[in-house]
Amino acid sequence: MNHLKIKLDALDNAFYTVHKARSFGSGSERLYTTNLGEGDFETLSATCLAAGGHVPSPKKEAENNALQSVLKRHEKSAYVTGHNFDAYTNWAFGEPSNSDGSKNCTKAAKDGKWHSTSCEEKLLTVCEFSFIP
Repeated sequence: MNHLKIKLDALDNAFYTVHKARSFGSGSERLYTTNLGEGDFETLSATCLAAGGHVPSPKKEAENNALQSVLKRHEKSAYVTGHNFDAYTNWAFGEPSNSDGSKNCTKAAKDGKWHSTSCEEKLLTVCEFSFIP
Protein backbone atom coordinates (compact mmCIF):
# COMPACT_ATOMS: atom_id res chain seq x y z
CA MET A 1 0.00 0.00 0.00
CA ASN A 2 2.89 2.38 0.77
CA HIS A 3 4.29 1.72 -2.72
CA LEU A 4 0.96 2.83 -4.23
CA LYS A 5 0.99 6.04 -2.16
CA ILE A 6 4.53 6.83 -3.35
CA LYS A 7 3.46 6.32 -6.98
CA LEU A 8 0.34 8.44 -6.48
CA ASP A 9 2.36 11.25 -4.88
CA ALA A 10 4.85 11.14 -7.78
CA LEU A 11 2.01 11.30 -10.31
CA ASP A 12 0.40 14.20 -8.46
CA ASN A 13 3.72 16.06 -8.42
CA ALA A 14 4.29 15.43 -12.14
CA PHE A 15 0.78 16.63 -12.96
CA TYR A 16 1.27 19.81 -10.93
CA THR A 17 4.63 20.44 -12.63
CA VAL A 18 3.05 20.10 -16.08
CA HIS A 19 0.31 22.53 -15.07
CA LYS A 20 2.86 25.08 -13.83
CA ALA A 21 4.83 24.74 -17.06
CA ARG A 22 1.72 25.14 -19.24
CA SER A 23 0.59 28.24 -17.34
CA PHE A 24 4.09 29.76 -17.05
CA GLY A 25 4.13 33.30 -18.34
CA SER A 26 0.37 33.60 -18.64
CA GLY A 27 -0.26 34.30 -14.97
CA SER A 28 -3.33 32.09 -15.22
CA GLU A 29 -4.18 29.09 -13.08
CA ARG A 30 -6.43 27.84 -15.85
CA LEU A 31 -5.47 26.06 -19.02
CA TYR A 32 -7.16 26.98 -22.30
CA THR A 33 -6.74 24.49 -25.12
CA THR A 34 -8.35 23.66 -28.45
CA ASN A 35 -8.97 20.50 -30.45
CA LEU A 36 -8.99 22.74 -33.58
CA GLY A 37 -12.66 21.93 -34.21
CA GLU A 38 -15.38 24.50 -34.67
CA GLY A 39 -18.98 24.51 -33.58
CA ASP A 40 -21.89 26.42 -32.13
CA PHE A 41 -22.26 27.11 -28.41
CA GLU A 42 -24.25 23.96 -27.62
CA THR A 43 -21.70 21.74 -29.39
CA LEU A 44 -18.82 23.48 -27.62
CA SER A 45 -20.46 23.05 -24.22
CA ALA A 46 -20.97 19.33 -24.79
CA THR A 47 -17.44 18.85 -26.16
CA CYS A 48 -15.82 20.60 -23.20
CA LEU A 49 -17.96 18.77 -20.66
CA ALA A 50 -17.12 15.39 -22.22
CA ALA A 51 -13.41 16.29 -21.98
CA GLY A 52 -13.69 17.23 -18.30
CA GLY A 53 -13.57 20.98 -18.85
CA HIS A 54 -16.02 23.75 -19.59
CA VAL A 55 -16.61 26.77 -21.81
CA PRO A 56 -13.92 29.40 -21.08
CA SER A 57 -14.88 31.80 -18.33
CA PRO A 58 -12.01 34.26 -17.73
CA LYS A 59 -12.45 35.92 -14.36
CA LYS A 60 -9.38 38.17 -14.48
CA GLU A 61 -7.08 39.79 -17.01
CA ALA A 62 -4.38 37.09 -16.77
CA GLU A 63 -6.94 34.40 -17.64
CA ASN A 64 -8.28 36.43 -20.56
CA ASN A 65 -4.69 36.90 -21.77
CA ALA A 66 -4.08 33.14 -21.60
CA LEU A 67 -7.22 32.54 -23.67
CA GLN A 68 -6.20 35.31 -26.09
CA SER A 69 -2.87 33.59 -26.76
CA VAL A 70 -4.75 30.52 -28.03
CA LEU A 71 -7.03 32.66 -30.19
CA LYS A 72 -4.13 34.66 -31.66
CA ARG A 73 -2.20 31.50 -32.51
CA HIS A 74 -5.17 30.14 -34.47
CA GLU A 75 -6.48 33.49 -35.79
CA LYS A 76 -10.00 32.66 -34.53
CA SER A 77 -12.65 33.69 -32.00
CA ALA A 78 -14.15 31.45 -29.31
CA TYR A 79 -17.13 31.45 -26.96
CA VAL A 80 -16.78 32.68 -23.38
CA THR A 81 -19.42 32.44 -20.67
CA GLY A 82 -20.24 32.31 -16.98
CA HIS A 83 -18.86 35.72 -16.20
CA ASN A 84 -19.34 37.56 -13.01
CA PHE A 85 -19.63 40.78 -14.98
CA ASP A 86 -19.22 42.84 -11.81
CA ALA A 87 -15.75 41.35 -11.21
CA TYR A 88 -14.11 41.34 -14.67
CA THR A 89 -15.14 42.21 -18.21
CA ASN A 90 -13.29 42.91 -21.43
CA TRP A 91 -16.05 44.11 -23.73
CA ALA A 92 -15.12 45.75 -27.02
CA PHE A 93 -16.32 49.31 -27.54
CA GLY A 94 -20.11 49.36 -28.03
CA GLU A 95 -20.60 45.92 -26.49
CA PRO A 96 -22.56 44.16 -25.25
CA SER A 97 -25.10 44.74 -27.98
CA ASN A 98 -28.24 42.76 -28.64
CA SER A 99 -30.62 45.24 -30.20
CA ASP A 100 -32.29 42.66 -32.44
CA GLY A 101 -32.43 39.94 -29.75
CA SER A 102 -30.34 37.43 -31.71
CA LYS A 103 -27.04 37.82 -29.83
CA ASN A 104 -27.42 35.80 -26.65
CA CYS A 105 -23.84 34.51 -26.42
CA THR A 106 -20.43 36.10 -25.99
CA LYS A 107 -17.26 35.48 -27.97
CA ALA A 108 -13.68 36.52 -27.35
CA ALA A 109 -11.88 37.74 -30.47
CA LYS A 110 -8.18 37.17 -31.13
CA ASP A 111 -7.50 40.64 -29.65
CA GLY A 112 -9.05 39.42 -26.38
CA LYS A 113 -12.06 41.74 -26.60
CA TRP A 114 -15.54 40.33 -26.00
CA HIS A 115 -18.41 40.71 -28.46
CA SER A 116 -22.08 39.75 -28.39
CA THR A 117 -22.84 37.02 -30.91
CA SER A 118 -25.42 34.47 -31.97
CA CYS A 119 -25.12 31.13 -30.15
CA GLU A 120 -25.34 29.48 -33.59
CA GLU A 121 -22.10 31.01 -34.90
CA LYS A 122 -19.40 28.42 -35.64
CA LEU A 123 -16.36 29.32 -33.53
CA LEU A 124 -13.11 27.63 -32.53
CA THR A 125 -13.60 24.96 -29.88
CA VAL A 126 -11.62 26.10 -26.85
CA CYS A 127 -12.14 24.54 -23.42
CA GLU A 128 -11.02 25.70 -20.00
CA PHE A 129 -9.45 23.31 -17.51
CA SER A 130 -8.49 24.15 -13.95
CA PHE A 131 -5.98 21.90 -12.27
CA ILE A 132 -5.59 23.95 -9.12
CA PRO A 133 -8.77 24.25 -7.01
